[in-house]
Parts: sequence; structure tokens; C-alpha cells
Amino acid sequence: MYLICFFPRHFGLPIFHRLLQIRTRGFCTLRSHTMLNIGALTDVVHSHYATMVLSEHGDPGLHALRKLLGFIKDVYGFIDPETYAGQLVIFKALDESQEVLPRSTAAQLSAIKDISQFAAGDCAIETLDGGQIFVWSATSLNIKQIASKAIAYTYKQRVESFHAGTKSSQVEKIVIGCASNFAIPTFDDLREALEHYRSDMIRHSSCPIFATVWYDADRLFFKSKQEKTMRNSLLHYLKSRLRGNVEVRPEQIVDSTHPVDIKVTWFLSNRIALIEIKWLGKSRNSSKITSEKTMSSS
Repeated sequence: MYLICFFPRHFGLPIFHRLLQIRTRGFCTLRSHTMLNIGALTDVVHSHYATMVLSEHGDPGLHALRKLLGFIKDVYGFIDPETYAGQLVIFKALDESQEVLPRSTAAQLSAIKDISQFAAGDCAIETLDGGQIFVWSATSLNIKQIASKAIAYTYKQRVESFHAGTKSSQVEKIVIGCASNFAIPTFDDLREALEHYRSDMIRHSSCPIFATVWYDADRLFFKSKQEKTMRNSLLHYLKSRLRGNVEVRPEQIVDSTHPVDIKVTWFLSNRIALIEIKWLGKSRNSSKITSEKTMSSS
């Protein structure tokens, strides 16, 4: 996935732009850089839907709902809801001895870390108390049939619902803008930070580190060889902006020919972001133009 953010020169002069190109690997997130307490949200969801589940499936349904909520959180440690294409169905059977879907046709996993290799498009996932995980790939799934023997959760294009028996209820967004209430914030938070960096720190060179890259007071030319200063500007900003279980480190080597300027790692999920910084415009010294970079050359 590529995110391209432009930092236009004010006054509308088509002379210099700063281009920030982000290559991200991995996988939802908050519109705020406060910590998202997934455990607390799980408790809220459990209490909110307990009445529906109890009326349809009694105490076994409540027990299955509690197990299901914890499993959904674990799944989103390895699957990105924001970029997931298709309908995702996750369910917990009321009685594991009765197959909700034929397990002989599913891929069986012994570790949840492998789930991203099998869950894609329209699929269903079942979790058992013993730790076994079953994944079905399907073009269509009968949610009512599944919900007659299980508590089911569905996700599609940022819409989440719970299903029990004949009843269904859509999950209200506790955090506006987040793809799922059960996913740890990662890339949306990074996008928001980069947008703020562009508009508030770079557009008028408010960042004291970045302000030193200009050759002249009118900010028409860069000084020569300012890539490291530009990187340090963004590095310092992201370290102060991104909160929680995240690490921001400079200049990481992907392989022998592809170093990246900044690496962002979220410790509670398997998400990383690799950031490369490119600049557009002209740099100079006291006697001449030393470099010129256009969109095509970058």
C-alpha cells in the first residue's frame, strides 16, 4: 500500500513540493492518539448484546459470546479489518460436539498466527476451546443457519454485527473512524499524524528541524544534501506524536539495495510501516544549483 502526501509551497508557486512516500506492510485505528483499551470495549460489547444472546441461546450463549469476543480481538492481531476485502464471519458454537459447518472441508490451524494465510475474501472462522481453528473459504454463507447453533460475528466494509438465533444487531462504533471496535490502532493513526505533520509542521516550516533545510529566507531553494535533516524532522515528530506500544526508528535496511528512512513498529500486532522520504524541487549552494528533482525522477 502506498500513501502519497504532498506538502505544497504556499502562495501556489509550482516550484517546490515535499513528497512523502510511505510503503506500509501489514495491517485499524483511532482518530486520536490516546490508547484504545480493547479489553474495556469487549466488556461494553458483552454487556450490550448479552440480553439478545440470553433470549436466544440462554447461558450457553453468554459463555460462547465471552469466548468469541476474546477470539475476535486475537484475530485482528493478524488480519487488518481496514483493508480486508469480503465478508468475515467468526463464530463460537454453543456445543462443540455438533458441527456448525462441516469441519472436514475447512483448513485446520493449530496457531492463530497462521490465520492471515488462510482468511481472505468471504470466509468463516470457528474457534474451539482446545485452541483449534477452522477456516472455510466460501462465496456465500448462511448466517442464520450458523447463528442457530452458534454466536456469530460478521464484518464487511467497516460494518460489524452479532447474530444469535433469529436475531441480529449491528455494532455501534465506539471510536468514530475506526474500522473495527476490536482492532488495535495502527495505520489510521499514522495517516492522521502524517496529515498533521504536512499541514501544521511543514506547510509553513513550523518544525524547527525542518526549517533549517532552506537555503534562503523565501524558502525557494533547499540547501544541498538535506535528506538526513528531513528524515530527522519526521522522526522526531512521529516519536512525540504516536503513543502507546509503538516504536519509531531511523534508517532501517530492508535488503542490501533497499534501505528505508523510518520504520514504525506496533508491538501488540504484526503491523509495521516502512517510510521513505523523497523531496521535489531544487537545492543549491552559494554559486549554483546542485540538484533538481521532479516527480518523474523521484
